[in-house]
Amino acid sequence: MLDQGLLALLNKKALLVWDQFRAHKTDKVKEKVKLLSTTQAVNLGGLASILQPLDVVLNKHFKDRMRQKWMAWMASDNKELTEGGNLRRPGLS
Repeated sequence: MLDQGLLALLNKKALLVWDQFRAHKTDKVKEKVKLLSTTQAVNLGGLASILQPLDVVLNKHFKDRMRQKWMAWMASDNKELTEGGNLRRPGLS
């Protein structure tokens, strides 16, 4: 059984701000968000830096680094092909 402190935390109202990805706006997602006492808000274009600070502070640097690694892998000779002749995806490392 959950203790009273955890129950109180789970019952607090919250605001969830996310982008306009279609899956975020489905009835199933809206129902789940409502069950969690959460208000859903959709970020309008160009407001990510104000409404989604993690997108600016963390995600941008992560995406930039991943793009650098992808470009280095694409430029290298360290690629393999599948039996069908398609480029095999890079390893997780």
